Amino acid sequence: MINNMRFEIPFNQSLHDQQMVLIFNDTWKSHLSRLKIQLLFVILSFSLVIYMFYAQSNLSYLVMAIGFFYLLNSINVYSSYLKSKKKFFIRQGEVANAVSEDNKTTVWEFTENHLYFKDALADGRLHWKTVQNMRIIEDTMVITVDYGIPSQFLIGRSEIGDEEFSKITSLVKQKIEEFSV
Repeated sequence: MINNMRFEIPFNQSLHDQQMVLIFNDTWKSHLSRLKIQLLFVILSFSLVIYMFYAQSNLSYLVMAIGFFYLLNSINVYSSYLKSKKKFFIRQGEVANAVSEDNKTTVWEFTENHLYFKDALADGRLHWKTVQNMRIIEDTMVITVDYGIPSQFLIGRSEIGDEEFSKITSLVKQKIEEFSV
C-alpha cells in the first residue's frame, strides 16, 4: 500500500514553454535524424552523378532519379516539420493563455489505483492500466497514457523537488510493471 501523493502546482508560463519545446523536439527527433541521413544520401548521389556524367555512364540517370526522389522526400518531411511546429506552438500558446487566465493550479494525485490530473482544461482520473510508459527527458517526467486517445502528461523535477520526483518515478515504474502483464 502506498501513501497518496498530491501536488498543487501553480502555472508557470516559462516552464510550460520549456516543456512544450522539449516534447516537440523529442517527438520529431527520429524524423529529423532520418532527414539528415537522407540529405547526406542526396549529396552523395548527386556527387556520384557528376562523376558518372564525366565517365559517360548510362547509370547516371538512374542515380540522378534516385537522388531526386530522396531530395523531394526530404523537402516533404521538412515542410511537414515546419507546418507541425507552427501549428503545435500556436495551439500550445492558446492553451497556455487559457490556463494562465484561469489562474488555477495544476493538481496531480498519485494513488494506489489511479493517477489524477486536473488543470484549467482537463480533469481526469486515470487507472494505472492506461499508463503505457514513462520517460524522463531533461528532468521532466513524460507519462504517456492511452484510454482510446493517446495523451502525455508532463511534470518537472523543478515543480515538485528532487525527493518527491524520485518517489513518483519509482511509483510510476512500479505501476507500469504491475499492469503491463
